[in-house]
Amino acid sequence: MKKRGLSEIVSYASLILISVALGVLLFSYLKVFVPKDRPQCTQDVELAVNSFNCINLGPSNKLSLVLENRGFFTADVAYIRIGKLNRSFKADVPLTNPLPINNGTSEGLFPQDLTETLAFDLPADYSSIDNYTLEIQSAYFTDGNDPESLALCTPITQTINCK
Repeated sequence: MKKRGLSEIVSYASLILISVALGVLLFSYLKVFVPKDRPQCTQDVELAVNSFNCINLGPSNKLSLVLENRGFFTADVAYIRIGKLNRSFKADVPLTNPLPINNGTSEGLFPQDLTETLAFDLPADYSSIDNYTLEIQSAYFTDGNDPESLALCTPITQTINCK
């Protein structure tokens, strides 16, 4: 009777020990795949809306805009979002964010350069004549074109009027 009680305690202790060992092994294995440092945006990257036009075409709105790089570094991509005033949710414009930006070349938008006119159909929720909040967030690659090296910058917001 004593042997049986002792063997149950040993078996439970063994199961706990094996579980902890497996957890430690799994943690150390997965730790390799998690990026150690997120790329940080420098303070000198700044996209601005140079000009925009939002036109109501009946069932949909069209947005065209020209972005300007007012910073000191090249901006590679931009996230463009639109939202209703006083709402925190903003829809992606275009639906395939991030949008590669450039001045006609494929090397990003250089400092003090303007993009070509970017034109988009706005999502269906933004088909009425109204004021909206436009949010532009620039980003650049810190290591080639590796998506994990994309440094996101602080977004800028601007109120636009779709007529």
